Amino acid sequence: MLPTSYSRKPIVSLMTAGLIAAMAVSVAAPALFRLPAGIPGCDMPIRYGVGEIDQRFPLDRKGVLAASLEAESVWERGLGKDVFLYDPQSPFRITAIFDERQKMTTEARMLEETVASYEAESAEIEKKRADLLARYERDKKRFEADAEKYEEALAEYNAEVAKWNEAGGAPADIYEKLEDTKKELEEEGRRLTEASEELQALAGRVNALAKAMNTKAGAVNENIAKFKERYGDPRPFVQGLYVPPLASIEIFQFEGKDDLRLVIAHEFGHALGIEEHVGNDRSLMYYLMGGQDIAAPSLTEEDVAAYEAVCPDKTPSKREAIARYLVLTARKDMDLMEFLGILLR
Repeated sequence: MLPTSYSRKPIVSLMTAGLIAAMAVSVAAPALFRLPAGIPGCDMPIRYGVGEIDQRFPLDRKGVLAASLEAESVWERGLGKDVFLYDPQSPFRITAIFDERQKMTTEARMLEETVASYEAESAEIEKKRADLLARYERDKKRFEADAEKYEEALAEYNAEVAKWNEAGGAPADIYEKLEDTKKELEEEGRRLTEASEELQALAGRVNALAKAMNTKAGAVNENIAKFKERYGDPRPFVQGLYVPPLASIEIFQFEGKDDLRLVIAHEFGHALGIEEHVGNDRSLMYYLMGGQDIAAPSLTEEDVAAYEAVCPDKTPSKREAIARYLVLTARKDMDLMEFLGILLR
């Protein structure tokens, strides 16, 4: 056996020669090797852009792009790989087409706001009415008690006057006392008259508030009736549509950014090749929206399994691995041991 100090030189020389050969081959690799076409979404990211967004939607083109990038991130976080890439020049575009579906959603949102405003205003009016009614009941009870005392005092006064009139007149001191009583009764009578008028005014205010509530309720019910007449009972409808093969994603209806992000994420799943919907109602690829976490959507196990069924992990052949290394690896990053590892696999 040769000493170690002498055996290193030829090995180093061979490694250097091998690396030089690999670099030389890499220069000619594009002509020598043809890589198999990648599957968009599996082997290479799907490029997409944002097309025309009807101005009647609640978000403009910039807002739709932001929702699209977030929908992209939902898939890439869940899969641990880049499967989409925003490209303004891509022919595969997301568009928003305004029709009866979004019109219904817009009018439904306006109706909800009207009903919410009515409910808030009605609650305030009802509180005022209840307070006024309680005040009216209290004042009415007090008035009735005072009026009953007044009637008793007046009857007693009249009986006293009648008695002295039958007797031919009252003595001076009694006459003065009766006159004082008469003035007090007259004053109390005026006070009770004013109290009665105040009660009537209070009752009028209570009734006016009740009438106002009924008027507003009638207006809201009329709006609801018109909405149902125009659109019928609430029904599910398609919010988005993926047009294959990687032609477009058409959005028909959404309420806001969170809602749109979920719609696009679902259609992105179809663009990845997932044709069938999954059974978990919390999955992006469930056939209905509602069970998913709209504020922070994420992939479920069923979503990942559906993707893996379309894009299964596969080990490239030795020839493909060599071709990929020589074609895709920059010369400055080539490593002889790594290349030899591929050769000896």
